[in-house]
Amino acid sequence: MQIFACSDDKGTTNQAPKLSLLDLEVVTNESRSYDSLLLLKLQYVDENGDLGLKESDTFGSFKYGQPNFNNLFCYWYFNKAGTWLKPINPFANPLDSLNFNERLPYLTPEGRNKRLEGEITLRIPARPLGLKFDTVKMQVWMLDRTLNKSNIIETKEFYIKHP
Repeated sequence: MQIFACSDDKGTTNQAPKLSLLDLEVVTNESRSYDSLLLLKLQYVDENGDLGLKESDTFGSFKYGQPNFNNLFCYWYFNKAGTWLKPINPFANPLDSLNFNERLPYLTPEGRNKRLEGEITLRIPARPLGLKFDTVKMQVWMLDRTLNKSNIIETKEFYIKHP
């Protein structure tokens, strides 16, 4: 007796989520004298739908303070004399790079087709912690629940006007 199993996947589906940059908007305040906010709009696709965490996902590597507590990672870089650097967050304990990481909620759809596709807009202050860097760029990636890392999105460098 022989038993065969078929799969719609055929082994061609990458298990890691995919990100793409849709838009980066620098928002100027009402008086139009300086920039106040960055809107980073991303598209995500996850073929097997294992994105996001439940509120109860607080053990092991998903525990607060652990590297995978967050699952969307966003880092800010500034240009100093031609070198791209990550600013330090002086309030982090232990000291760490300034980041805008997020914990996405559980997104897996019900039913047989688990494919996820959607958009995320990150709202980032133009002067986080009062820092005033004029030439910056961002890097963003995400992890799914089995810790598959997406591609890394990097914006082009852009200029921020300060008061």
